[in-house]
Amino acid sequence: MTPVPSTPAYRADVDALRAIAVLAVFLFHLGVADLPGGFVGVDVFYVISGFVIFRALYREADQGRFSAWRFYRRRICRILPALILTLAACLAAGAAVMVPDDFARLANSALATLVSGSNIYFADRVDYFAPSVHETPLAHTWSLGIEEQFYLLAPLLVLAFGRSWGGRRWGGRGLVRALAVVSLLSLGWNLVAVHGVGDEVRAFYLPMARLWEIGAGGLIAWLEPRWRPRGAARTLLAGLGFGGLAASFVLIDEALPFPGLTALAPVAATAAVIAAALPASGVAGRVLAAAPVLFIGRISYSLYLFHWPLIVFYGLYRETVFGPWEQAGLLAVGIGLAALSYRFVETPFRGAHRRSGRPWAETKIAGAALVTGAAALAVSLTAGLPQRLSPAAQAVAAELEAITVNPKGCHRVERLAPFKGGQLCTYAGPDAGPDSRFGYLLWGDSHARVMAKGLQQLTPVPGLVLDVSACPALQGVRRSDQGNATACDASQARALALVRDERIPVVVLASRWATVASPVPSPGDGLAPWHLYDRANGHELRFADALARTVAQFRDLGARVILVGPVPEAPFDVPKTLMRAVHLQQPMPAIDRASFDRRQTEVLPVIAAEAKRPGVAVFWPHDRMCDADTCRVVDGHTPLYADDDHLSLPGSLEVLPGLADLVLRTVTAARQTAPITR
Repeated sequence: MTPVPSTPAYRADVDALRAIAVLAVFLFHLGVADLPGGFVGVDVFYVISGFVIFRALYREADQGRFSAWRFYRRRICRILPALILTLAACLAAGAAVMVPDDFARLANSALATLVSGSNIYFADRVDYFAPSVHETPLAHTWSLGIEEQFYLLAPLLVLAFGRSWGGRRWGGRGLVRALAVVSLLSLGWNLVAVHGVGDEVRAFYLPMARLWEIGAGGLIAWLEPRWRPRGAARTLLAGLGFGGLAASFVLIDEALPFPGLTALAPVAATAAVIAAALPASGVAGRVLAAAPVLFIGRISYSLYLFHWPLIVFYGLYRETVFGPWEQAGLLAVGIGLAALSYRFVETPFRGAHRRSGRPWAETKIAGAALVTGAAALAVSLTAGLPQRLSPAAQAVAAELEAITVNPKGCHRVERLAPFKGGQLCTYAGPDAGPDSRFGYLLWGDSHARVMAKGLQQLTPVPGLVLDVSACPALQGVRRSDQGNATACDASQARALALVRDERIPVVVLASRWATVASPVPSPGDGLAPWHLYDRANGHELRFADALARTVAQFRDLGARVILVGPVPEAPFDVPKTLMRAVHLQQPMPAIDRASFDRRQTEVLPVIAAEAKRPGVAVFWPHDRMCDADTCRVVDGHTPLYADDDHLSLPGSLEVLPGLADLVLRTVTAARQTAPITR
């Protein structure tokens, strides 16, 4: 057996892997379309970290000189200086461009990052692949949280399994066995979480499902001095590794279950490249050891830290899709900032743990951490320092407090049984007594809810609203995710019963139709489309068939039907963006009409075709909001939206006069005809 070297040799290929990983992540975050799997660069980093950390731990365990304090000093001096600089820079940038709510959330995430818990903080708050992550400057620190939590575990493994027990010295052998067991348990947890219970978000963020990736690097570190391929075997192994990485970056995307089995590809590919240990003498080795490649590898940590806040804050300031020149510019600026951080922050602290005497480096790091943490805590406790906004932005903020997706003032009708799981009420007022006759039922999801108050203010006809969040106004269906199924089923039955028992002559159907009809994810929250299934037989159902059946059932009860078309969806939170635009004295962005048309390709023709049937009419909100190029999201300093897709009350009053007129005419016509037959 080859003895473990006292000092491991420098590996240029490992620095090259760092460069590949960080550039893949950076380009993915910049939105480079040809690299949909660039996010797996983080998995490459995990394997590298495990390899580098355990290279040293095995040696120290074998030589009997491991010190947990020395280990933590190395990690503190390596990780915290550049991280604290990143947090401080984000807080400063947030103070300049963020609205109070977002600034407070940034501060909270900074505090979580300082205590190595940002992955736990983000697990229940941010979907890594949703558009909303582009308003979260520290979202990328989740990966550091997992590494730092592993650093808490690694010394315990050494102390428990890398020392003498019962007179026998285990050293590195005991440590590698313990690491193998931990890695297998973590891999099993990952597979069960993703493919067994479908909890991809927690598996993505939490350490139990990720430690095996770091462990894989640690196992390769054990193998390194004991086995190295030569000749054709080395070339084949390296080729398979680099080929696997390229395939991972190009073929993996956010639609695949991740981490799960999918993560095996980049992890195995990285392990293969490290195990191959390409020398700098060959063609591939010379490419990997080229000065520009190694430069990016050396600054990769700072580049990873700075790249995402740079993208987020530039995006918040510009509110636009990045063009090729902007992508190139951000890449260049990110590399420049990382180089400065590496030279003036990382390098001075990197070897500080080796110096004897007073621990000046740790003292400075602790002081900087306390100052940064105190600043973040102050921002959090003051709800994002709203006083820093311009007077005009503060005025907008005061008005925005009334913008909500849950309008108040909907009164329960005493003669109607309460509805659990949703809302059944009227905005016609508490005097809609036992003898009142409702002219229409507005039925649907939360999009119907936010329209109800404005619609009632615009028409004298008293109406009922029945809504359940995320439940489309369709009869006899279930969504593919089965979420809220009981309330959705009850809503469908209650809608028919209300029309029948209350003799309601008009039914208005309003929903976010694209969520069950469009193959295009929503631009704001990134919600992937649901499939529809027939509740009776479980067969998949087309939106057109489900809508036709729904209209027919209400028509069979003698009611007339008004279909409300889709409301344009914004790729940003409209009230927050308005406040920021006013504060920065920038123009307010609009919704691209072409993106609306793409999202609604499967919706608009279906509703239009259904409206040709007798007793069916349609109202198109986008006719009021859009021209040939864009769709409005504000009226002056008044937002037409409460978030990225729900109309605000001012938005309803602006958009729905045509619907109110249609409801009034339809109810009047229905009441002038023969009584509704049942």
